[in-house]
Amino acid sequence: MGDYESGTATFIGILFGVVMFLFFDGVFIFVFVGFIATYLTREDDRSSSVGAIATLILAIILFIYNMIMGPEMPYWISNMLGVDMFSFVVGFLLACFLAVCLGGLGGFLAVKASQWGKVEQAG
Repeated sequence: MGDYESGTATFIGILFGVVMFLFFDGVFIFVFVGFIATYLTREDDRSSSVGAIATLILAIILFIYNMIMGPEMPYWISNMLGVDMFSFVVGFLLACFLAVCLGGLGGFLAVKASQWGKVEQAG
């Protein structure tokens, strides 16, 4: 268990998430980042919202990165595509919502894991 403030634990969790996204791809990374950020937080500040905020920041960073580094597609398909602001906003909001839910789940698991370890030590 770490003894970091919530900001430092969030930053460490985001760094773990970026490194893991280099090697893996999937939504499991968001749960892992939420778990790490919450588990590294001090016991009095520990809540699932730390993990949710960490994954929200990571989702925004990844959304901007993937917006700049677009997918590879043939020229004739990219010419047919236009700017669709509605789909852009809905995609952004959906990505943020899913990241917050999965990060909160990871944070909840970290809180339960830290309480479980405390109960085992007391008994």
